[in-house]
Amino acid sequence: MSVWGGYFEFDLAVAPDAPFVLRAVETYDRAQLKDYDILVDGVVVHSRSYQRAEGGVGALSYQVLVDRADLTADGKVRVRFQEDAEGRNYDPSIADVWSLPVTTG
Repeated sequence: MSVWGGYFEFDLAVAPDAPFVLRAVETYDRAQLKDYDILVDGVVVHSRSYQRAEGGVGALSYQVLVDRADLTADGKVRVRFQEDAEGRNYDPSIADVWSLPVTTG
């Protein structure tokens, strides 16, 4: 289980003044529900709630569009994975995170 209000955070390079995609690889050790918020520079950009049905060890990749160019002015953002306020389910177990520029066309 998780610790109420637990989090981890880090700085991430992004393209300046542009939206970006945040891609993450999350690991699991059993069937479980994980729910938490993803914040960028203190702004909640995604609330994740995912129930994994398979048992045993596994990993899942997912991505989130961060369509907030105003947060990327300096080419760096602070990303936080924040446990839900009640600490009732499993917290994130993130193996890798990276950013991708948003391309059009």
